[in-house]
Amino acid sequence: MRTHIQTAFAKYPNVKYWDVVNEAILDTLPSGTCYGCKVYKEAAEQGSDGWFANRWMDINSAGGDYVKEAFIMASQYAPSGAKLFYNDYSIISSSNWMSDKADAVYYMIQGMRNEGVQIDGIGFQCHLTGSDSTLNYAGIKANLDRFAALGLEIHITEIDVENPSNDQDRLAEVYKMVLDACMDTSACKAFVSWGFTDRYTWKGSSNNPLPFEDDLSAKTTVYTLIDALQSGSGGGSSSSGNSGSSGSSSSGGGQLVNWGEAN
Repeated sequence: MRTHIQTAFAKYPNVKYWDVVNEAILDTLPSGTCYGCKVYKEAAEQGSDGWFANRWMDINSAGGDYVKEAFIMASQYAPSGAKLFYNDYSIISSSNWMSDKADAVYYMIQGMRNEGVQIDGIGFQCHLTGSDSTLNYAGIKANLDRFAALGLEIHITEIDVENPSNDQDRLAEVYKMVLDACMDTSACKAFVSWGFTDRYTWKGSSNNPLPFEDDLSAKTTVYTLIDALQSGSGGGSSSSGNSGSSGSSSSGGGQLVNWGEAN
């Protein structure tokens, strides 16, 4: 791990934001999880290649904590000014089916920061579905607020919204819901989509998850997001750019975001 982290930082010294640990937390957790509870995945799915054991769990088996160790090592080798992030999916809301996993991430980061471990930010991937009626602005905003209260910088890192019915109004509504919450949270500094056109998406073009059509024509979502960004603040209501290439701040400005992975 140390060699991998040291090599990555040396190769990309100008990257400002680093995804040090990605998707470490289990999808299904007991309610009331805690810092120090067994919440890490012991295996991960690698597409068509199937499931592979998480080799870093050997550190935990020896009495350590591989996530903590990764951040400690990253802080030792990171270039000056680099910010270290934890990034995960299904954690954007604290009031629906995502709440247990969001809690686990919150307690993990809170506990590590209380112990002096450098974790500068949290990435919310936001792979969402348009048919999810449990998504709401209040649950998202409350969740962002509690992570911001830890002193973290917040990024929306990979938003896309499954939309097999191609309901353009609903797609725009979900994107804007997340953007509004981000823009209404001063610690939220970036809003990044996982691609920009349905022609190229891991969700499959038939799921219509991105702001531009297969033929690169703009959907309603594009104009909705532009209007929100130009207004300079979120609407408190019920939200593109390719990954690593666009973002928004709470003042409505844009920012270039370069993501790198150290683990």
